[in-house]
Amino acid sequence: MADARAAIPGAATRCGIDTVEIARIERLLSETAPEDLHRFFTTQELDESGEGAGRAASLAARFAAKEACVKLFPREAALGEIEPGDFSVARDAYGAPRVALSPRATAVLAKNRIRDIALSLTHDRVSASSVALALADATEAPLSGRLIFRLLPFRRRVVLDNLRRVFGVGVADAEIERLAQAHYAHLWRLFIEFVRFRSMSERQKAARVKVDNVAVFTRALERGKGILVLTGHFGNWEVATVAGLSTFPQMRGRIHFVRRPIKPRWLDRFVNWRFQRAGFGVLPKRGSLDAILDRLAAGDAIVFPFDQHAGPPDGIEV
Repeated sequence: MADARAAIPGAATRCGIDTVEIARIERLLSETAPEDLHRFFTTQELDESGEGAGRAASLAARFAAKEACVKLFPREAALGEIEPGDFSVARDAYGAPRVALSPRATAVLAKNRIRDIALSLTHDRVSASSVALALADATEAPLSGRLIFRLLPFRRRVVLDNLRRVFGVGVADAEIERLAQAHYAHLWRLFIEFVRFRSMSERQKAARVKVDNVAVFTRALERGKGILVLTGHFGNWEVATVAGLSTFPQMRGRIHFVRRPIKPRWLDRFVNWRFQRAGFGVLPKRGSLDAILDRLAAGDAIVFPFDQHAGPPDGIEV
């Protein structure tokens, strides 16, 4: 279970400690060609360590910091998703050490909801040590999301379970709950945009959506064999699809969406009505194979959002 302190924004949730013998780094410096040192240290780290008697101690402290940072993420380290080279030590404007992250390290911190890593480095004549503290991130949940989460908990358990499945036990329950509240706030914004969309002019609607690679769709359409479009629910799906249709006026009535029913039923009927009114066809997820083949044979386009859950008997676990 995640540490309860992770519920406090900016609190230290994990601690990594490492110690390196300075003699080990002295051997590394004497036995390694200068150009090969970049396998262990960045150019900035090598420059800031200087060339004097304290060079080995300075680099030893930096190497200990890299190892301490890796120890914050034992699972990712074991899976080879992260290594000491993904962290480096830089200095802020006041000379205090700070962590510089590789793209891989940035992704690992985001996955674990870590905002930053605080470092402390020290050394004596024999060894250098470093302590790394992982500082928790905290999602800002708007008021609308907090209210919906508490008062209208539509599929709340599903949302929480899915978030826990994504982030695992390394993220505190309080942060998982804040992420869920932010999700509901996002849905509320989509709903408001969906309602306002009705009062927009065609020009305003077209201005809100950009369709890339139009030529690809047009060339496929010219072949007359039908088009199968695989996509996901990106952005405000109900708004983007209607606005995007204006790019292909010749396809009005010839683009069909495969949809699964949504709850409640009145909302499902309303969304279907909006799609059909905009010029789209709607095909049910189940029992529509013949209709899909007929539409493809007629040269129409079938849009299948592949991020929909497909359990047995429709889906096959792999």
